[in-house]
Amino acid sequence: MMHDDEEKRNHQIEEQLRSKIQTKMTVSTFLAGFTFAVLNDLLKTKSFNMPQTIAAISMTGALSLFVASVYMYAHMTTPKEYWSDRSRLTIRFSTDHSRLYYYLKRTWCWVFTPAVVLFIIGFIATLFNTGNYWIIVAGVLIIIGVIIYFIIMKPVLSPDHHHQTIARIYRLKRLL
Repeated sequence: MMHDDEEKRNHQIEEQLRSKIQTKMTVSTFLAGFTFAVLNDLLKTKSFNMPQTIAAISMTGALSLFVASVYMYAHMTTPKEYWSDRSRLTIRFSTDHSRLYYYLKRTWCWVFTPAVVLFIIGFIATLFNTGNYWIIVAGVLIIIGVIIYFIIMKPVLSPDHHHQTIARIYRLKRLL
């Protein structure tokens, strides 16, 4: 009986993770399309100045990583009957959902998030390309403000994370 309950719970967690993976795949697809449109418009320029060059390179990196994340998330939606027991990792997972969660977090941290950072760099370079002091300063301040807001307001999902978040807030308050 206990084994059946545990198996049922593991299945529920796995389904919740698969739903989350689908959402992340949709967001990555949307951002890849948006980045492609921005990059396509940017590449119509005949001669590039330094901000345009930085923007084009950053947007190309962002597009590549967004597309890679779509493929990685899509791979995670493969039915587990088709999963391989061979792994390039030496990590052994206790459950199928722990394996999914590991790859979900790894893709988010090492593929999706760097794509967002590259997109922001490209966007800031585009602001500098305007040559308008007010647009540059206002745009950069807004981006910095949103990043700080995100760091402070990010959901707290574990007790350890709660203490880290409080420490982050106090460090930010000292800086401001």
